[in-house]
Amino acid sequence: SSGINAEYGGSPKTNATKSIYSFTFSLTLSQITFTMGRRGKKGKGNSNNGGWDQTKGKSGTYKEIVRNSEMFEDFYQKIIPANEWGDFLYTLQQPLPSTFRVTAFGVFAQKIKEKLQGFHFSAESLNPLQADTDTTTTTQTSASTSTSTDNNNNNANQPKFRAQIFAPPSVLEWYPDNLAWYMNVPRKAFKDIPELGAFHHFLIAQTDQGNITRQEAVSMIPPLFLDIQEDHSILDMCAAPGSKTTQMLEMIHTKPAPNIPKGFVVANDADSVRCYMLVHQTTRLQTPSIVVSNHMAQSFPQLYENVNNTKIPKHFDRILCDVPCSGDGTLRKNPDLWKKWTAQMGLGLHRLQLQIALRATKLLKVGGRMVYSTCSMNPAEDEAVIMQVLRQSEGSMVLLDVADQFPALKRAPGLTNWKICDRNGFWWQSYGVKSDERPLNGSKILKTQSNQRNQNNQNEHSGSSSNTQNTQAKEKTAESSEDKGESSNKNNDKYMHYLKIVPSVFPPTAEEAEKFGLKRCMRLYPHFQDTGGFFIAVLMKVAPSPDFSDRYAENRNNEAEIKTESENVEGVENEEIQDFSEGSESAGKKRKNDFKQKGGNKKPQVNEEETFAGDIKNRVYFEEPFLPLPETFTPTLNQIRNYYGVSDSFPWNLLMTRSDKIQKIYVIAPPIKSILEENEKLKVVNTGLKIFEWHEFQKKNPENEAEGKTECSYRICQYGLKWVLPYITKRIVYITHKDLLTLLSDNAPIPKLEPSTQAQLSNISFGSMVCVVKNSDSNNNNNHSSSSSSSTPSEVNNNSELSEGMAFAAWKGKSLALFISKMELSSLRNLFLPKLDQPKKKRETKVEPKKAAEKSDSEGEE
Repeated sequence: SSGINAEYGGSPKTNATKSIYSFTFSLTLSQITFTMGRRGKKGKGNSNNGGWDQTKGKSGTYKEIVRNSEMFEDFYQKIIPANEWGDFLYTLQQPLPSTFRVTAFGVFAQKIKEKLQGFHFSAESLNPLQADTDTTTTTQTSASTSTSTDNNNNNANQPKFRAQIFAPPSVLEWYPDNLAWYMNVPRKAFKDIPELGAFHHFLIAQTDQGNITRQEAVSMIPPLFLDIQEDHSILDMCAAPGSKTTQMLEMIHTKPAPNIPKGFVVANDADSVRCYMLVHQTTRLQTPSIVVSNHMAQSFPQLYENVNNTKIPKHFDRILCDVPCSGDGTLRKNPDLWKKWTAQMGLGLHRLQLQIALRATKLLKVGGRMVYSTCSMNPAEDEAVIMQVLRQSEGSMVLLDVADQFPALKRAPGLTNWKICDRNGFWWQSYGVKSDERPLNGSKILKTQSNQRNQNNQNEHSGSSSNTQNTQAKEKTAESSEDKGESSNKNNDKYMHYLKIVPSVFPPTAEEAEKFGLKRCMRLYPHFQDTGGFFIAVLMKVAPSPDFSDRYAENRNNEAEIKTESENVEGVENEEIQDFSEGSESAGKKRKNDFKQKGGNKKPQVNEEETFAGDIKNRVYFEEPFLPLPETFTPTLNQIRNYYGVSDSFPWNLLMTRSDKIQKIYVIAPPIKSILEENEKLKVVNTGLKIFEWHEFQKKNPENEAEGKTECSYRICQYGLKWVLPYITKRIVYITHKDLLTLLSDNAPIPKLEPSTQAQLSNISFGSMVCVVKNSDSNNNNNHSSSSSSSTPSEVNNNSELSEGMAFAAWKGKSLALFISKMELSSLRNLFLPKLDQPKKKRETKVEPKKAAEKSDSEGEE
């Protein structure tokens, strides 16, 4: 667009709209790449930032990412054993296998595991690829270099993969109950191989249904070491995007619905936008035992509970601190980090990680367990944080030895000795004591020295005057370096603060490491079991925590005397870091002052400049509080009770709403309801499950009683159906798998359904109802007519066992329709009717032959 703006004159900013919408220049749309909206912000169309290479034609190709870093390799060669270095580096440079986890408490868990075990990709389906590859290889070998251009133009017609048979999904041996699976298949293969495509459809459908969670293998490990029980209260301090949160939710659900567990999970995140991502992730599990909150982790509020009419502090049984980190353990799935990585990234996050971990120790119950984890392999973010937590806890926290747990999981012990590298590439062996080692490869100091040597070589050819000037410059540089060294020796604190290095990042003494058992930490390296890199430490609280407030105040006063630079860290993978980096005491106070108390939530004082500046992470969101249902709503509750035949054993006291109009009714777990009533400072984004929602029906034909007003103005919601279904005695229809396929195809006229289903519907009035799949005879699926499904009988029967027991909110009118979201409908079609869930073709119109040919050519260009 800059070239276009030059034609019009003026800056690109002022002429952005004019350049986009003007087509007076002689360029076709297919030759221009516009980047607009959210994708434009991420630089998807910028060829200078790893985006599309526009020199490769219309569609373009991604530039090759170089998976190596001189600094990274030099840094970690001092940590990884020499005999493992080759395997470590090679594994990091390979793509990460696909891994996923089956929902433990789902009613379909066993069926899905059986389905996964039955997936086998036959050799016949891959033979065409093998033949094409062999032919292409022979052709390319005999071709001359003069045809290389033609070969590049025909890359799209060549096979995508070498001749190989991809292994079916396999169980992760170290994960309990065969619930975790992996598959080492490139993503592109799912599109190019039909059988893999069918398996991909299965994964997408089950993920949307909440039966499967796609999660990296090492990310599954921290919750396992928490040893969660059904009655535990759990805090996930940095929860988004939520895969570990869902894992912990599964662990407290030891009994099927409608049994609500005694325990619960508070999933917290500092980023309000990511909190909604967290809501979406946890909603798939359809559990009322989750609270999503929005607080800075290092300043998470102390919660209270009511015991015998006395308000006392509420502490958690289990806390997960999966803190923001530099993320160099995720290089396999985030290859862009190779070019961004610096040793400074870990140093810049150390204090934040320490603050979060120390806050967790205050919120933990005596006898409770805490897991600290990062996806980084840098000891400044790992062992250094744990060591300082143990020091400041003064014996109240101990590091547990869990080496005997999950023996199939390979791990390395924690480090007890390491060195720190500063921003310039110099190594430090202790606070204020520099090491004599050579600076880090690729660091600033080596680049500066290299540039000076090149400049000196050039000056040697420019005469004696230049040499004299160069000698004087070198002497001046040496003097300034000596001055800086003297100043650092005179005041190490100021110099180390200038480098953003704190004493706690350095290793302990050998006696101290032995005393606290630092080797009990766990390091999981990529080459151990073909995973990402991870660090885990398991701690237990054995005594009340000491008071850290005076110590923090003293540290803040000392830091206020030293003028330091900004602590923003460039190139860090976690999006949470930008918000957390603001988490100083001043930032925390400012955020608290931006809210006012209102019924348990805070209404923000919106700053328009901050809110709409373009950065979505600065926007403030206001959530209505959860309120108990008023007594005036009792007649409507009785109407709901009679309409659906809800039994008296239903926990009516657990219902809450979020507005005075009571448009939505939620069911809340008992311990969460108590927390909402006693903790007004807790900023709740979402909790509970929506089970009833007010539904306004407009009469289409008032003269037709079948389309008149319903007896109850509240319909059942799909999200909370399984928790209310066991209490319902009316308005339930049992349908067959064949009926389900008919309903998934489109809204089904009642005459198209099975006779048994029609008979049940005849006794149900117009309005909201429930459909439950019950296959009394699976063989009758073979008689499924083509009018209600475009799938073959074999496709129908392959997944018919998965539909048994499924329940859906529905609506009866002249036809029967499932009342589910578009996403859920699409996922079910992917599972049961894969051919149906394809993009619809445009309606054909009659055109003249000449225009038809022109239209065909234009569509080809698109």
